[in-house]
Amino acid sequence: MQFPNVARIVNEGSALVHLDLDRSPNNALMGVGDSQREIKAMVQAAAKLAGVALAGTLLAGCAQTAVGSRTSIVAMPEGTVTFENEGLTSGAMVVVRYPAALDPQAEDAYYTAFAKTPIGGSANSRLVGSPEARQVADGVILKSSYFALSLYRELAERLPKQSVLLSPHEITLDSAGKLSSQPMTDAESVPNVLTVDFATYSFPDPEKMMGSEPLTFGDLMTPLVVVHADHRAMAPTHGVLLASSPLMRHAGGEAREEASQSIGDLQQGVFSDTRRQLDFVAFLNREGNASPPTQNLTIRGDVNAAQNYPLEKFTMNRAVLARMEQTGATNIDPLESSFSAPLAQRIVDIANDIEPEKAAMVQRAAAVARFDPGIAALSLAGLADDDVRTRFRYAERLLAAERKFLAVQSEKIYEGVHKGEMGEQIRELIAAEFDVIQQRREIARQQNMATTAAILGAVAAVGVAAASDGDFADYVAVDVLTDLTVFATMQAMSLSRQSKQVGSGFMASVVPALEEQIEIQVNLIDTNETITAIRFEDFQAILQDKYADSQRAIDTVATRCVFTGEGTAARGTWQGECDGGLAHGAGVGVITEADGSVMEYFGTALNGQPSGVGYAIYHLKGETYSVEGSFRNGQPTGTVRVARGGRSDELRRFENGADLGLAAPGARAPGLFDQDIYIAGIEPVG
Repeated sequence: MQFPNVARIVNEGSALVHLDLDRSPNNALMGVGDSQREIKAMVQAAAKLAGVALAGTLLAGCAQTAVGSRTSIVAMPEGTVTFENEGLTSGAMVVVRYPAALDPQAEDAYYTAFAKTPIGGSANSRLVGSPEARQVADGVILKSSYFALSLYRELAERLPKQSVLLSPHEITLDSAGKLSSQPMTDAESVPNVLTVDFATYSFPDPEKMMGSEPLTFGDLMTPLVVVHADHRAMAPTHGVLLASSPLMRHAGGEAREEASQSIGDLQQGVFSDTRRQLDFVAFLNREGNASPPTQNLTIRGDVNAAQNYPLEKFTMNRAVLARMEQTGATNIDPLESSFSAPLAQRIVDIANDIEPEKAAMVQRAAAVARFDPGIAALSLAGLADDDVRTRFRYAERLLAAERKFLAVQSEKIYEGVHKGEMGEQIRELIAAEFDVIQQRREIARQQNMATTAAILGAVAAVGVAAASDGDFADYVAVDVLTDLTVFATMQAMSLSRQSKQVGSGFMASVVPALEEQIEIQVNLIDTNETITAIRFEDFQAILQDKYADSQRAIDTVATRCVFTGEGTAARGTWQGECDGGLAHGAGVGVITEADGSVMEYFGTALNGQPSGVGYAIYHLKGETYSVEGSFRNGQPTGTVRVARGGRSDELRRFENGADLGLAAPGARAPGLFDQDIYIAGIEPVG
């Protein structure tokens, strides 16, 4: 008598686990009682195994399928946030940076680093150099360059006109042979308040694409985001304002390194225009290990800490995806409601808490120096002199024209990529992926239903057999649907092979946008002019000629002299107004103390020391904090605003550098710029 297989469980990856209960009792040698006991034992074993399998199936879902959250966790719980600041006249509010192209010489290094630094799980070493991992890595760049445009559009709708710029990056190798990234436009050359690093991510092992690992495929999306500013905007975090958790320490390290470089340049008498690499590339290089003070995602947070954005995988709007697939319309954005609009809202919320003038002051000084080096440093500490003010306002108009030129260029890049052939190809790819993953979900649903029914049937059949003395030969074996995960994965990889081919069209989409003539109306205070150019550097050259032709020389110019800080013997560097070889008047100073600590000071000085209204940043061994208000003999005095990591800003009373405690309610502290007045217990007012 043969007992058939009573269960057949199909696991992920098409691996079959057989519950083989076939036995061949020897009826000739076995008594009826023995036979009945063995049958009973086998029935009990079958029922037990089937029950265990059923429980496991119900808990694990038997056949896995990639799923994500219905909404992104960046969604704002309190509705729409509107931009409340005036923006930045001489620069951009936001620059969106993203990987858009891969230098052929950097391919091997990029593919290897991508496979060796997985996010959200462990990866097999066999992935290094494998075609499959390379295809996934290509898809990361391709989709980053497409979905970044969705965020760009949402920000452009919420912030002042032409104040959002696109900065696509090419992943390259630096002179040492390490991965790096270089901006493909000049969007980062103008002053800006915030930069947003954006990338999509997929786990490098395609065999795990239907598991819980992060994935950007079909209707699923895993974003990587860093929002940062110049470190003067939030000194305790070196300017990191929000970061995806896998990138936080790399962003913190890059920000600290950028601050160190900027300070070093100031010590050399130079206003640097630093353009750090993408934080995603820093992550691939495993560089920049320095975690800033952090906090959870928050709204209008007043704590000096970077917001931690947990890694997530969410579902794009499936109805919109289906409509995009059916119509092919270029104005349909499946990412808008699920992610781009909510993230744009959060970025606007962050922008409301940032002082634009402070965030962009050093970048603006560097830009002004291209027109007039003599007034660059004076722009950092207020402009009391009418001659300086006039020249600076003229330079600001020219910087605004540069930003407009780059804004038009960004719009053309958006049009060329999103609405051009490349955008159409990417949408077709996403639609095909969406079909694959929907088929995979349906297969998993049917398989799990059939598997569950099979196990229940097996348990029922065994139960009937246990209660019967009949022959088991008529028992019907259960047949379960075969898992088609491998088939779906192969389909997915076939689609991913198109990524490199589609991605190679990025330059073809961008180059026309960069080679079209752009016409900009420039307001030059006393006249309006129309300036046309194709290349940004040609446009800049025209503006520099305009400045040289219209502005007369002035006697008061910023120079380089000695800054003594709080002491009298130490010798730092001052750029600004000087008297007798010492800092005296408006400018910026940097000094390194004997213990290695560094002080940056922006404001006015007297006899080499901070004196008057100023903004000081103290870079100590274990902490960076800032003090803004009045200074005397190099030290804060009176009511000042103090910003420390992990704490809210406080208005405190100082006397000759000694902290006397919190200021009384209603106490006032002057800010670096004329419009900033801080009042204890009240938001800053102008």
